[in-house]
Amino acid sequence: MFDRRLKILLLLSILFTLLPYPLILSIDLKTHDLTGLSLMKHQGKGTPPVPLIRGWNDGVNPVFNNQVIHLDASPSYDEDGSIVRYTWCIGDEILHGKEVDYRISAEVDSLELDKLPILCFSLLVEDDSGNTAMRVLLLRILPNMLYLSRDGLTPKPERGRMELVMPLTGCRTLTYRFDTPLKLPCCKVDLHIKKRGILRHGLREVSLYAILENGGKILVTKGRVPILGDSIDLSGRIGRDIVVSGFEIRFTGLPLSRIDILTDQSYIGFS
Repeated sequence: MFDRRLKILLLLSILFTLLPYPLILSIDLKTHDLTGLSLMKHQGKGTPPVPLIRGWNDGVNPVFNNQVIHLDASPSYDEDGSIVRYTWCIGDEILHGKEVDYRISAEVDSLELDKLPILCFSLLVEDDSGNTAMRVLLLRILPNMLYLSRDGLTPKPERGRMELVMPLTGCRTLTYRFDTPLKLPCCKVDLHIKKRGILRHGLREVSLYAILENGGKILVTKGRVPILGDSIDLSGRIGRDIVVSGFEIRFTGLPLSRIDILTDQSYIGFS
């Protein structure tokens, strides 16, 4: 059902280029329903302006929740005049200006692709002759934090503990796979593991790998475990347009050494 609604939205945005007036569209964050469709008259003489948004693709762009995004309409132009007004329509909100910042704030309860919220931005530009034109930007909202649990990564923390015992090989792996692969934007990745006790108890090193759609793995970050402290903090980066099927956390240390992880305070964060 969601795919059909998204196709309708994309079709409407394409039809805009064939009409003498712009369309303003919005999507409800929770239900993904089309919530608004209004028409604005094309007035004035001459050719309409061309609205462009710097740095975003024409398809559905992935972004992380609770981050500030920058919207820049500077590339927009008018062939026979100048643009005098820039208006951004985001759901029920209206912002004015060539460049605006907007904080993404949505309720993300799932990692399933068809359940992730879609946010629609409409850029409306008007030239000095009264002509108007519009461009639609679609964003898929991804959770900015994934908490560790026994059953998998989850957008919401689950209170509990995981006790890991190093095998005789001295290496223990936690593998988390998504039901459907997710395309991630370029981002910083933080691994935070909260553990019981301040001693490392034979634990030596922790590594975080991203599992790719083709089954390969790339190292995101790794580091040594401090001798003292009740947490492990590592940071790395993921490049643009990487499709990830999951993550893998590797622990190395002395055979039979232990780590007791507090799951509601341990997570992979994105920013």
